[in-house]
Amino acid sequence: MHFALRKNLNYFQKKLERVESHNQCTPEEFQRLHTQIQELNKTLNNFKDGKDGLQTVLNKVNLLNTEVSELKEKTASLEDRVAKAPLLQTLPKKVETTSKSLATLGSDMDILKRTVNSLKNEHQQATDNYENLTKKLKALVDNSNLTPSMSPMTEHFDKKIEAVNTEIDKLNSTSIENMDVLRKQLGNLGDKMENEVLRINNISATVLHMSAQVYALNSSELELQNQIHKLQVNLIASPTTKNSNTTTTATNTTPTSPLTAAESTKSPSTSTIKETPGTAPKAAN
Repeated sequence: MHFALRKNLNYFQKKLERVESHNQCTPEEFQRLHTQIQELNKTLNNFKDGKDGLQTVLNKVNLLNTEVSELKEKTASLEDRVAKAPLLQTLPKKVETTSKSLATLGSDMDILKRTVNSLKNEHQQATDNYENLTKKLKALVDNSNLTPSMSPMTEHFDKKIEAVNTEIDKLNSTSIENMDVLRKQLGNLGDKMENEVLRINNISATVLHMSAQVYALNSSELELQNQIHKLQVNLIASPTTKNSNTTTTATNTTPTSPLTAAESTKSPSTSTIKETPGTAPKAAN
């Protein structure tokens, strides 16, 4: 755009020189050309230093480049941290180990439940046998009409009852010990399951936090890229529009009537024209 404006200025200056040399321009037309040159200069200055000029756009682009560089550094740092994080490196193995541990704990729990149910059934059966034998013994003792020939039978029953009582006592003590052991094992398994669940929750929270950070950084980078693309589109579109406007203005101005040498030297507007080296000499003030 700057080159096009310079080209237009050179065109008008050469045109003015040609008009001065041939004395073919009126003071009004000369003033109009001078006004157009001033407008072109003003447009050029606005394009360079205006609100939406090149300098402002360059400042915005530099700022966006700085932000993109910082974002890339943060992304690289985060990727390094994620790559070097020992927790994430061992995460798949820990998850697999935890899954196997939970499966093993579930199997152990099923086995313990079956064992407890079996012990309860044995204990109930022994208790029922003891009650039945006790009832039979009481019935024999209460029977006062027993004959002497029944004494060996009662002694036999007494021995059996004593043996049954001893066996029941053993079963009771064994059942109590087994129940205590099972309770301890169940408590240990419950603690292990709680610890594994806490570990899984901590690992999941860490992964979610890092995933959110990576997603936020990717979103910021995409937004910055969109802003840079919009600025590039504006940079491409703005010079084309302004260049077409200035070219149209330049082509619509043509000389109308001749001017004498005396009138050209007396024109007050000639002193305001900016000429480049190598052009025709300036008119005398």
